[in-house]
Amino acid sequence: MKGDLICVNGEVTREESLGVDALLGCNFVYQKIHTLEHRPLHADLHLRLIETSYRTLYGSKSGLARPILEEEIARLLDTNRYPTGSNLVILYLFPNAEGMPQRLLSCQKQLLYKGYTLWHKNLKATIVPYEYPYPAHQTAVSLTANNYAQRYALRQGFDAALTENYAGILTGMGEYPLFEVHGREILTTPLENGVADSVERRLGIWACRHAGWALAEQPIESRQIGTFDELFAVVPQGVVSIRTCAGRLFPNTAARSIAEQMASLHLEKEDLLG
Repeated sequence: MKGDLICVNGEVTREESLGVDALLGCNFVYQKIHTLEHRPLHADLHLRLIETSYRTLYGSKSGLARPILEEEIARLLDTNRYPTGSNLVILYLFPNAEGMPQRLLSCQKQLLYKGYTLWHKNLKATIVPYEYPYPAHQTAVSLTANNYAQRYALRQGFDAALTENYAGILTGMGEYPLFEVHGREILTTPLENGVADSVERRLGIWACRHAGWALAEQPIESRQIGTFDELFAVVPQGVVSIRTCAGRLFPNTAARSIAEQMASLHLEKEDLLG
């Protein structure tokens, strides 16, 4: 949060000493990490995803290992006196022509609930058409585009923006994966249609299957929204149910069952997502 200390290449410091606002206007890849008891959940998967993005886009390794990430996150949260419940931390990697990337950790916010849960409010969503380069990765440009769409939705009186690419396919609720319920089957748009691989996406797929739902990876077409039985997204806190979109009113039956399954995931089970 604003005013918190940040961690840069292992050194805890103040934002103004680095010029963070200017730095965040540069290229980077990132991961938003749910922490519990000051430990990152699914650390190995977060590292694998950001390593893949960094190597793909910048052609070199990040050099970041799990012990370093865990130690720096714990120290940053402790220094900023965050509670030991759930918090959201962002890991940024900035390309460096001289070798290893510059890494930055910042505390985004304290999460309202401990662990994963169903969000208490069902959201009113609108569909916003937009695309950006390299949608398979979480980058500076994807973060900017998704934040812009979200602010647009808020200005229009909605709670959330659903991303629609120019082929008419819903790829997510901003940076987070979207799931559509049709009978006893749940659909989520495949990676090849412009969806970024993420911890949240893998969590959602795992939870759908373990909650007893049939899960299919196929495009969610916006023109078919009239046939949807339910819509929900998976975010770092858990599951967010879409209440209304494009004139449709949706229940949250599936979202509730998926959230209950996610709530059973703890640190010792994180290998399930690999």
